[in-house]
Amino acid sequence: MTSTNLLNISLCCILSLFHTILFSQTIYPDKDWLKSTPDQLNINKESLKIIDSLMMMQPANGVLIRNGYIVAQWNHDGDENKKFETQSITKSVTSLILGVAIKEKKIKNIDEKVIKYYPDFQEGKYAKEITFRQLAQATSGLPVSHYKGVYLDSGNIKPGKESHYHNDHTLQLA
Repeated sequence: MTSTNLLNISLCCILSLFHTILFSQTIYPDKDWLKSTPDQLNINKESLKIIDSLMMMQPANGVLIRNGYIVAQWNHDGDENKKFETQSITKSVTSLILGVAIKEKKIKNIDEKVIKYYPDFQEGKYAKEITFRQLAQATSGLPVSHYKGVYLDSGNIKPGKESHYHNDHTLQLA
């Protein structure tokens, strides 16, 4: 499989997620996700067969969620509880979910202080100043705590002053 094919598959998945978020009534799971069938959610079974064959070729694990229900699940790369290192892909998904939270007024706006919504947020000496925008844009000033030595660690700096790319911003946002 070429990188172009993988990019096309990824783009289709992201567009499907975007469409689902904007145009459908979604339930939100508790600890356990509810399951549904493709027929119940008007999903083409032939498309699922194509996805299954692509996932098998890689091999890869994945899950298709629509309207808050698990519709299909693929475990061609091991157990469903296997954890994968996704790193940068989570930044886009987490930012998308932040947008949904703002749209649904669960967060007033992107410049709200994180600690207002998460009182236990105690990440460094500037924790009370960090906004959702700063976490999403990697300008929170958080020091690197995951993958030390991989990313440039500026230490714990005042939020909003500089952008330092690393995964800790997104981990805190999630």
